[in-house]
Amino acid sequence: MVTIYGESAGAMSVSLHLTSEYSAGLFHRAIMHSATSLSSFMNPRRKPSYYAEKLVESLGCSSGDFGDILVCLQEASVQELLNKHLMFADECQIRSDLEWMHEAMVYPHPWVPVMDTYANRSFFPGTPENLFSSGKVADVPIMVGFNNNEGLVASTRFVVDPPYLNTFFSNFESCGPVNLYGLDPSQITENLILDSKQLLDEYLIYQGDADCNLNWSEDCHLIVDRFSDLMGDAVFIKSTHEASEYLRQNKILAYRFIFDHIGETGLSDIVSSTILENLAYFAKSLIGIITSKRFGVMHGDDLKYLFLYEDHSFFSYLNIKSKEDLAISQQMIRYWTQFAMTGTPSVDWRPVLESGPLEYWSIHNASMVNRADLGARFARWK
Repeated sequence: MVTIYGESAGAMSVSLHLTSEYSAGLFHRAIMHSATSLSSFMNPRRKPSYYAEKLVESLGCSSGDFGDILVCLQEASVQELLNKHLMFADECQIRSDLEWMHEAMVYPHPWVPVMDTYANRSFFPGTPENLFSSGKVADVPIMVGFNNNEGLVASTRFVVDPPYLNTFFSNFESCGPVNLYGLDPSQITENLILDSKQLLDEYLIYQGDADCNLNWSEDCHLIVDRFSDLMGDAVFIKSTHEASEYLRQNKILAYRFIFDHIGETGLSDIVSSTILENLAYFAKSLIGIITSKRFGVMHGDDLKYLFLYEDHSFFSYLNIKSKEDLAISQQMIRYWTQFAMTGTPSVDWRPVLESGPLEYWSIHNASMVNRADLGARFARWK
């Protein structure tokens, strides 16, 4: 029995395998954590040839015929290619400040899958929305879920760089729709600008002159929390919920969950801190002193409960040390293993077909919970 599992972009890949005839019969279970192919991350932008030509040009490979270009690209080192990671980033990239750790969140992203309907046999034969809504999904048991505060990956920029808060909201007409809908600036319309402003209002995000640079007040904390909800829903949470509802609609066995355990440490500690603050965290961890801002459960925080960061790596101070975190890790591994073996993560975990439209399995509480608050948030997007 084969189970395919993915987190973030990996979950989008799992989602594509679920809807591809090429992959039919090659796996028997699927787990998607923190994204599906319905995510705005997958939205088509410029033609792929535009990005390819720009990359080729930047590597000095644009002269000669196709064969010469191919040889030139093959001779480029991995480091040269990685150095081009941010070449398409612009002023709308919220987390361009993370370049120092080679993990800058490039969103919207230029390198996304494209429909290959021109091929004799297509791997990606239609839009994810059409494939999921029409039930063209592998009929295998599926787990699908997200982290409670996914959008902290974006909103914590305001913590580490307070002046950016007013900069971002001052430029919201230009950059707001780009980030909320995952589009190229050339695709933004007046209607999308109006819709984006309405979402900002409905998520109750303060847009006034909060001087968070000089005085980090309660208003500033609220902006971080509410903008986290907005960006988390825009990129990860809303589309993941929609995918689970399409699975219900097409009577496919699916189990959905929320990873809502706030651990002793989290990735939000890193992305909300300066380089010097992070070095201090790492140094303290070497002598057993653990500190955390405990913002919430950010995108990627689940990974350390299933895998370990390499010892003495920069991220190793995030590895599990508390008894509570260890218990959550062991429970998660049991769920994932049980699902891989039987197709059911737990006897108490009701599948989507037998639960309410906003019921999820809470990893922290080890029980079904009703998240009516998510329903209210999703309704703002209609």
